[in-house]
Amino acid sequence: MVDDPRLIRVAGGVQNFIYRLEPFGMFSKHNQGWLSRIYDALIYHFIGREVLSGDELHGRLRAAEAWAWKYWDGSPCPDLRPPNVEVWEYLASDVLVVACEYNGEWWSADIEEE
Repeated sequence: MVDDPRLIRVAGGVQNFIYRLEPFGMFSKHNQGWLSRIYDALIYHFIGREVLSGDELHGRLRAAEAWAWKYWDGSPCPDLRPPNVEVWEYLASDVLVVACEYNGEWWSADIEEE
């Protein structure tokens, strides 16, 4: 979940359908900039395009661990990378779909109270 529909694609989501949600109970907020840092630091080593010494890899893994903690504790990521927008991801165990957008048209959920 993101808090701005314009960021769905940046966050890795698809835009065929956009759902407006209301979370139930607790939810958490995480800055995806930290995941980008982890990816950038490690991907080339693990796909074989960059060879790191044991010390270099250990240093990057330690940095990745620190960034992962910052992701999970909801810290803002200070330096933004292209597309230079701050993308917050929201996680919730339960949500209510209150509306859906398809082809530019919004449909609201009709909820009958019992």
